[in-house]
Amino acid sequence: METRPGQSMSIVGSLPQLGRWKDFRVCAMKWTEGHIWEINLKMPSKDCVFFYKYVKVKDGNAEEWEQGYNRIADLLSLHQT
Repeated sequence: METRPGQSMSIVGSLPQLGRWKDFRVCAMKWTEGHIWEINLKMPSKDCVFFYKYVKVKDGNAEEWEQGYNRIADLLSLHQT
């Protein structure tokens, strides 16, 4: 999702760390060079599976939710060798 001046990005999802689908301000992302948005989060465990989406934010309000199915993150599969 591309942003315009005055907009920012957040991630929201099924975990408390991601606002439990209600509070998109919990996980505000930081813009970096190259129009890349980043965030560092502490996850509950490395075998965690959760769902999430990106949200465009403007003036503290959700302006646009990512379209389509929820994304899924399976941290266990990332830690397997």
